[in-house]
This record gives sequence, C-alpha cells and structure tokens, in this order.
Amino acid sequence: KVGKFPLKFLKVLYFHIFKYMNIDVQVIESDSNTLSKQLIQFMYETNQSNIPALGSLNSLGHVKELFVDSKYIISVKNEIDYIGFAVVMNNNSNYKSLNYQYFKRKYTDFLYIDRVAVVNKAQRMGLVPVYIINYMN
Repeated sequence: KVGKFPLKFLKVLYFHIFKYMNIDVQVIESDSNTLSKQLIQFMYETNQSNIPALGSLNSLGHVKELFVDSKYIISVKNEIDYIGFAVVMNNNSNYKSLNYQYFKRKYTDFLYIDRVAVVNKAQRMGLVPVYIINYMN
C-alpha cells in the first residue's frame, strides 16, 4: 500500500493519467538492447543539468558504461522529447559506486536505483518516480 490506497489502484489511476498525457515509458534491459544516440545524449545533458543532485558524468561514454552496468534504463518520453530517465542496477552489476557496493555487501538480491533525472519543465510532476514504482512492483 502507498498511503491509504492499494498500489493496484494507484497503478490504474496513473495509467489513465499518463495515457491522457501521451507519456511513453520504455524499459531497456542492458543484456539485450542498445541505447539510441538520442537517448544517450539526453541522459548525459539531463544528468549534467541536475548536478549537484546527481553525480557528474565524464562523457557520453560514461552513459554507455552506466548502461552496461545496469539491469535496465527506464526512459520517459512525451509526444515530442525525452523528459526523464532512471538507471537501475541489480545485485549482479560490476558498478563501482560506494553506495551500490554497500548494498551489494549487505543484500544478496536487490534492485538499486542509481539515478533519476527529469528535465526542468517536467520536474515536480511525479512522472519518472511513478513509473519506477509501477515497474518494480
């Protein structure tokens, strides 16, 4: 449950809200896909515009490395542009982050949300976090 509402109710509610808003969400698994150049560029630029809330990425190549280390990337797009993304690792990743390594030592089976970033015009709308919750449940 989230608050007073069962999660299933919230999933249905959010589905209808975002369907109306023409929001497209993709879950791109790293073991069977590649990222488009457009998404890589978007992730880099959006990440960098969200510093210091997010750690800096050194280059477009760094985005590709995150993808290889991830379980999947969640991208959120409106009818025109990408508006947000999340990077999710699992317990099998080789990711070197100290925070990730803490979870790896403490748990045997887990998902780790490394970063969530949303463009300025879509912030405070709950778009990316809602889809993470829905996908992970």
